[in-house]
This record gives sequence, C-alpha cells and structure tokens, in this order.
Amino acid sequence: MTDYTSNSPLIRNPKACPGWNDEASVSSDNTRTLLPAGIYPFRVTRMEKGYHEPSAAGKLPACHKATLILEVDAGNTGSATLNDNIFLLDRFSWKASAFLRCLDIPHDAQRFRWNLLNECEGRTGCCELGIQEYEGRDHKTRRKNVILRYLEPLTDKSSVPASASTVLPADGEPPRSVLTAAPSAEPPQTAMPVMPPAEPPQTALPAVPAEPQKPFRKGVF
Repeated sequence: MTDYTSNSPLIRNPKACPGWNDEASVSSDNTRTLLPAGIYPFRVTRMEKGYHEPSAAGKLPACHKATLILEVDAGNTGSATLNDNIFLLDRFSWKASAFLRCLDIPHDAQRFRWNLLNECEGRTGCCELGIQEYEGRDHKTRRKNVILRYLEPLTDKSSVPASASTVLPADGEPPRSVLTAAPSAEPPQTAMPVMPPAEPPQTALPAVPAEPQKPFRKGVF
C-alpha cells in the first residue's frame, strides 16, 4: 500500500489534506439550507468545467458541461450554496444565454461561444428558486432547491406575477409559467328583471258640443 505522508510530493497542500495522525473536526453546519420558493440575488463563486458521462437510463449524450457554484443570499433567512449545470448542447443554449444576460455579459443571443462562461466568476445576478422533491439513497422523500430561471438585470426582478406557478421543464426545455385567474374583488352582479316599456300617457280629447235638434214637422222635408 502506498504511504501518502505529508512529505509525499503528491500532497501539495497538507492543511487541506490531513494525515493519519491529525485530528478530525465535524462541522456543526452539515445540513443543507432549504429556502422558500421565490426570487433571490446570488453570486457566482466559481465555475467548474467537467464532462458528462451518460448513464444507462440517461437522456443526455456524452458532452462537456459547466457546473456553476452559486451563493444565494436570502437576507435574514441565511444563505445557501446551489449547484447548477449547463450542458454544452444546442438544446441548452437558451439556458446559457439567459445566464449570460443575467450576469450582464454582452453576447449575441443567436450565436455565441461557450467560453463566455469563463467570465462568470465573481459576478452577481438574480434567479428564481423552486423546491423539488426527490428520493434519497435511504429511499426517503427529500426536498431541495432548484433554479427555475435566471432573471435579466434590473428589468425582470419583479416580473413574476403572484398568481403564477412555474412548471419544472423537461430536459432541454425552458421553464413555463402557468397563470391562474385572480379572484375578482367586485361582488357578483345580479341581473335586473326586464321591465316592459312604459306606455305614453293618453291625452283626453276635447268635448264636441251637441247640435240642437230641429223640431219635427209632419209633411215637411
């Protein structure tokens, strides 16, 4: 067995990689913070380049990917660290473009180079978070935050209506918002009964005086 001691050239940072005789300390903050669904500011702490290896039941082919590590600020609630992947496939180009617009990185939305993602570290933006359920390794249902979409700077921070519920998209599809009809604040109007039209008033005709009758004379016409 190879002995990886602190003097080994394989150990470049002994403080980051403790040895067998060092003490182990357990972090008290070992739980993942679950933030309520909503819109939050974030900062890109780093971007890692990787390669996606498809699984037997996977829907995506083998491809390069960019893993974004985001620090989401929830104010008094605290902060959370989220990871989001952007796969270097044409079907995910809309997501990469939305992410670049969110960080105010100039680019052509119809045609751009993927290496623009190298400029994202240290930049800030706003995103909409949702909550997704999944089955853990212990077969228990758990919940985690997912990024539903990246918002454009300034103009799009308050564009989400209160009556909108976001539907999680399938792989490669942009998110969709389903709007529900807001309840009316006015009371329902009761139909008034239809009244027949009023008849015009009748004008009394003036009385015609009767003509005096002539006395009847026998044999006179």
